[in-house]
Amino acid sequence: MYLAEDAAADVRARVDGICQRRNLAIESLDLFLITVPALRLDTPTDCGRLVATAAELRPRLVLRSPPP
Repeated sequence: MYLAEDAAADVRARVDGICQRRNLAIESLDLFLITVPALRLDTPTDCGRLVATAAELRPRLVLRSPPP
């Protein structure tokens, strides 16, 4: 999960709220947070890093908030 405009603690609180509404324990989920200051999908370097991370973690879903 990459949410550029939010601090990690804010992202955690948002996801925890979603989990609570769904009666899920956040600790039971395999969640990963990308903590880089920028993730540009229009640059080969960032795309390559994202692809490499996804290949390593093999997520079912990748979420990225839109840029501000």
